[in-house]
Amino acid sequence: MSRPVTFFILALTAIANADVPNTSNVSDGADALPELPSDKKTHTAFEVDEQKALAFIERLRKDCTYKPSIFQMPEAASPDVVMGLATGYSHLQMAGFIVSLRNNGFDGNILLGVDGMHGKGSKKKTDMFAKYNVTAIDIGGMQLKIMAQVCRYVAYLDWVEHHVAPGARVMVSDIRDVVFQSHPFEDSPLLQGDTELMLFQESSRVNLYTQKLNRRWIMDAYGRDPVGGLKNYPVLCSGTTMGLQQGMVHYLQRMVAEIALCMHRHPSPVKKGKAKVNVCIGGTDQGFHNVLAHRRQLLHARLMPNGDPVLTVGIFAKVGETVSQNDKGFMINQDGKVAPVVHQYDKYSHLLRFVHSEYLKDFCGEEEFIHAMVGGARFSTKGG
Repeated sequence: MSRPVTFFILALTAIANADVPNTSNVSDGADALPELPSDKKTHTAFEVDEQKALAFIERLRKDCTYKPSIFQMPEAASPDVVMGLATGYSHLQMAGFIVSLRNNGFDGNILLGVDGMHGKGSKKKTDMFAKYNVTAIDIGGMQLKIMAQVCRYVAYLDWVEHHVAPGARVMVSDIRDVVFQSHPFEDSPLLQGDTELMLFQESSRVNLYTQKLNRRWIMDAYGRDPVGGLKNYPVLCSGTTMGLQQGMVHYLQRMVAEIALCMHRHPSPVKKGKAKVNVCIGGTDQGFHNVLAHRRQLLHARLMPNGDPVLTVGIFAKVGETVSQNDKGFMINQDGKVAPVVHQYDKYSHLLRFVHSEYLKDFCGEEEFIHAMVGGARFSTKGG
């Protein structure tokens, strides 16, 4: 094991399950977190100027051509909500998410941002939504072709602010590559103590420095290390986040403001090799997600180890990890417990076959499902 990874494991022990804004919660005897840079160019939007940050939120709404969604949230047995962006997906690419969530007892509302509801394949979608009580919100007018990855946060903020009850539990999630193996909020620290937001770590074998994509997203957006040592921090996945309604609003406001601040700092594409790229879109939302957490800007946020409750497995094969399964095929965490939520399972054909056999064998054929899942989407979001 290399030196950076060894150091990272010590740091991970220090901050796993720690309250992000208050470093005094770090366990006794663990290494202290590094001092944060004071250079304002490394500061987040709300650190720089709260009023300007709020203005940035409105600016991104306009850039995304987002119009507030007008709809009536259906009555549900539970006030809890699971939501995500599902634009460009076929019904089969959403089926694993929807069917497994309902089959595991979730009786709150499922909110999906969709497009293409009047074209080819739309009847299969509407039939599935009706059968599984899914609220589909047509956001086809948004800037989706290039900016789906960042504009989704604008929609999430609107939905959580105006359509989710105070105190309710919320999950914002990628759709295509997420499956549920039990109720997502089962044994959740939400509603226990002061935790209002849960952020989920990826593999413990990488950190923000050794994982090249995450390092690039952060350095491209900020131009320098904004957290005082990328190697000291775990990679947190932006594809799944849970929280109470108030904690999720706080988080989404900061995500939207951070995206807009980046666009203000980088108004034009930057040359990267032979191509010009916008450093604020693509996977960079995960960079903002990590910087906000590790600069301790998210109130009452808790960092959760991989597999509790979300097991993110996409990078496992690249770092020599194996996705463990129990004797029934369910994916388990390091403690041998079934992970309630599994993210990025689509990278492994045997996991696709398990998901089909467990949840979808009466819904579609196995090869039909696998073919759809490796096909991507027109307006893809990272991981989703």
